[in-house]
Amino acid sequence: MRTRAVVAVVLVGCASNPGNPAYPTTRPAPLATVGAPRASETVRIEMKQLPWWTLAGTNERFIVKLDDDAETTTRGRILGPVRTRDVVLASDVFAAVACAWQIVPMGDPRPCGNTTREEAMAIAKDAIDEARAELRARAGDAGAGVVTDVRCFAESRREAHLWCEGTALAVDAAPNGSDPAAPRSTTVPFASTRFLLVADGSVGMLADRPIVGSTIGFRFRPFELGFYILDLGRKSVSPSEDGQVGLGLTLVGRFAIGRSRADAIAGVSAVAAFQNGATNPDFDGLYHGFVGLAYQSSWRIGGAAQPFAQLRAGVASGQAIGNEAVPMLELHLGMSSPERR
Repeated sequence: MRTRAVVAVVLVGCASNPGNPAYPTTRPAPLATVGAPRASETVRIEMKQLPWWTLAGTNERFIVKLDDDAETTTRGRILGPVRTRDVVLASDVFAAVACAWQIVPMGDPRPCGNTTREEAMAIAKDAIDEARAELRARAGDAGAGVVTDVRCFAESRREAHLWCEGTALAVDAAPNGSDPAAPRSTTVPFASTRFLLVADGSVGMLADRPIVGSTIGFRFRPFELGFYILDLGRKSVSPSEDGQVGLGLTLVGRFAIGRSRADAIAGVSAVAAFQNGATNPDFDGLYHGFVGLAYQSSWRIGGAAQPFAQLRAGVASGQAIGNEAVPMLELHLGMSSPERR
């Protein structure tokens, strides 16, 4: 049951991800005509400015990360969603789109093979231009002057294809003055992920007795705060029904090690310990200070969760263990919502 709850929390946190398409396999209803048709070249396209928590997707389907130079988003009467047809891509063109515009976590190699990113941008440009031109044409036919919040996606699950979707507005605006799909040698910026949902299970040793725990919480780099459940009554790997358990909080500070996916960590835990099953339990404190190492895997399960590991070593003390200072060692294995670094 606990595992199901953890998975549910992670998936709910990913549900509103801007990297997920609204129309992956279907088109929205045709736009109602609001005026005379417009020439497609007069329709303004505004790419959605993707926030830092946008998830990357998978190698089979991903958002094409194109940002234009617009600092503001046009507002006006909404006519409805608009989507292009699927622009079929040859395998080499799909690979070029991924090399040029797929979001990759910091430290992960860009999927370019022997092609440079600038070369891939040039190969991918015609397909992207075709999709954007069709988006303009569909909006222009209905009399719309702007397509805003535009996101483009590439997919290879059936035949490789690319499409764009956005929201048509019945408003006048100047046509685009720049081309976000144009090849460029400068780095295309994308903010790293700071907020993540996290959940883990842990095993360890408190002096000479085994302990088992679990944590669920959130990370807002460089800090991580979790609700901590700890079984202190173990004399063996098997649980004890009337043993000592603890509920509390753990706070972790994370310090990136270069551009790797590893962090040095330091933190504290505060736990209220009591006898499991007692009618009127007495609460005793247990406090743990620790340092250690953490590693966030780049592997994404279904594009929605990433495994991580933490090794913590420190000293624990408090009334729960007779106010003695004893060594405490823990290994935490868990999942987080995807992290881009």
